[in-house]
Amino acid sequence: MAIKVSGTTVIDDSRGLNNIASVDATTVAALGTAGVGGGGGSLDAVASGTISTGDTIIINSDGTVSAVGLNGTAFSYGSTTNYYSAEYAAYAVAAFDSGSNKVVVVYRNDTQYPMAVVGNVSGTSISFGTPVTLNTVAANAQRPTCIAYDSNSNKVVVGYAGYNNSFKAKVGTVSGTSISFGSDSNINGNYSAYDAVGAFDSNTNKVVFASRNINNSTTLEVCVGTVSGTSVSWTSPLGLVSSTEAYSMVFDSSTNKIVITYKKSQTAGAIVGFVDSSGEFDSGGDYTLKSSGAAGGFTASAFNTSANKIVHVYTAGSVTYARVGTTNSSNNSISFGTEKIIYNVGTLYDLDADYSVEYDRVIVSARKIVDGTSSVIYIPLEVSGTDILVGTIGDLPTAANGNAGIVYEANAEKMVSLYVKASTNRGDATVIDGGNSSTNLNSTNFIGFSDSNYSNSQTASVQLVSAVN
Repeated sequence: MAIKVSGTTVIDDSRGLNNIASVDATTVAALGTAGVGGGGGSLDAVASGTISTGDTIIINSDGTVSAVGLNGTAFSYGSTTNYYSAEYAAYAVAAFDSGSNKVVVVYRNDTQYPMAVVGNVSGTSISFGTPVTLNTVAANAQRPTCIAYDSNSNKVVVGYAGYNNSFKAKVGTVSGTSISFGSDSNINGNYSAYDAVGAFDSNTNKVVFASRNINNSTTLEVCVGTVSGTSVSWTSPLGLVSSTEAYSMVFDSSTNKIVITYKKSQTAGAIVGFVDSSGEFDSGGDYTLKSSGAAGGFTASAFNTSANKIVHVYTAGSVTYARVGTTNSSNNSISFGTEKIIYNVGTLYDLDADYSVEYDRVIVSARKIVDGTSSVIYIPLEVSGTDILVGTIGDLPTAANGNAGIVYEANAEKMVSLYVKASTNRGDATVIDGGNSSTNLNSTNFIGFSDSNYSNSQTASVQLVSAVN
C-alpha cells in the first residue's frame, strides 16, 4: 500500500520514493533498512562542494557527488521606481534606444491618453524623465500602444490609439531623459489600434507595425513605415488573417523575416513575411503553433540572437507553452520544435518576452493571480537546438495589478520590468539581473541521500536509492 503525506504519495506500492527532496539521517538509515527505493546500500565518493545531512545527492560526470542545488545566476531585483505617479499606467511596452542607451516606455494613462517616458539604467536602479503626452484624445482600445527603435535613424517610432481608436504613429527623438516627437501620421484610421505590435527590420531599415482591425472581421493587418527625419510614412494596410487577437512580433535578423504570433479561436499560429524591395510587406505562410485548446489568452515572442531562433510563448487555459521557431532564408516558412509546457500551476496574463544577451536566455514576464493576489513572475527559457529548457522561475517581490512588459537594456546588460504596483496603482519599473539559474538535478543523476555532513573534497557516504520516480 502506498504511503501518502497530506494527500501526496511519498512511497509507492513498489517501495519507490516520490516527491521527496531532503530527509534526515535517521530517516535515511530507516529507508535503507526497510528496503525503500530498492535497498541500494551506500556509496563512498568524493564530495564536490559542501554536503549536509539529509541532502539529496547527485553523481557528477567526473564521479564526484554533490548536493542538489542551483547552477548559474538567480534573478535579483533592484528597487522599485515610479514612472507614472497617477492612476493608471496601462498596456506599457518599451524599447531600448541604443543610440542614447536609454529605455523608452510607452503606455496609456488614467485619462486614456498615450504617454511616453525615458528611463536611464544605472547599476540595478532606473530613473525616469518627465512623461510626454502623445495625443489628448481618449482611446479605450485594448493593448493600443506599440514601439520600435529604428537603429538606422536613431529614432523611436510609437504607435498608439487616436480619435475613434484609429492607429496613429509619431517619431520620437531621445535627448538625455527627455523625448520630443514630430507630428502624427495615420497608420490606419479604421478602428485598428487593438493588439498593436511592432518591430524594426534592419535589413531594409523599415518599421513594421501590426494591429487588429475590429471593423474588418478583427483582421490582423500589417503596415510598413519609412522614417524620414521626425516623420514616418506608411504603406496601405495589408490584411493577413481574420478573427484574430493577442499578437506579438519579432524580426529574425538571421533570415530577414518578420514573424507575427497570434491567437485565433482555439488555435495559436504564426505568420512569416518580409519587407520586399518596393517597401511592401510580402506575406508567405500561416503556420500552426497549437491546433486546439488555445482559446483566448496571450502570446509573446523573442528572437535569440545567439541561436538564431525565435521563442514563441502562448497560453492555453491554465497552461503556458513555448516552442522554438526556425525561419527559412530561401522562402517564407517556419518550422517548430516540440511544444514545451513552461508553466502549469495557473493561468498567466499579460505575457511579454525579450532576449538577455548577457545570460543567453529569453526572459518571459507574466502576471499570475494566486488567492486573489496578482504578481509578476519571470520564466527564463534556454534554447537547445529546437528544444526549450526552463530555468528557475523568479517572483517580483511586490504585488502588481497590471501588465507585465519587459525589455533588455543592452548597455547595462539588465532587464527592465514594467508593471502596475498593487498598493498604489502607479506605473512602476524594476531592474532585474540574472536569469540563467537552473537545478543540477535531472532524470539520470540522482543517486540517494547524504547520511552526514561533508566538506568539499571529503569522502562522502551516500545512502543509495535505486528506484525513485
